[in-house]
Amino acid sequence: GAANLADRARRALEDPRLTGEPRVDEDLNAFGVDAGAGGQFDMGRAIVQPQLHYSGVHRAVYTYAARLLAPTWERPLWVPINVANEHGVGAGTSGAKTYG
Repeated sequence: GAANLADRARRALEDPRLTGEPRVDEDLNAFGVDAGAGGQFDMGRAIVQPQLHYSGVHRAVYTYAARLLAPTWERPLWVPINVANEHGVGAGTSGAKTYG
């Protein structure tokens, strides 16, 4: 039943043929040759950082998390709350605010 389905889903997510694998494109020059070939240092060539490409599962998890959290992006983390002091006067007049 459910345990069998969960096991099959786990095995599918571990299969690189389905999910893909992360890879790093090496720092290649304009001719597609590795920059370090021959052990020579080329002073006239700009240094290009290797490009990291994530797997399909990694991108899917990030997309899912972004969609899950999207409603909270524009909401403030703290909002001021006016609290009445012992004399029944609002906190706005005494200058004491709490945040919740």
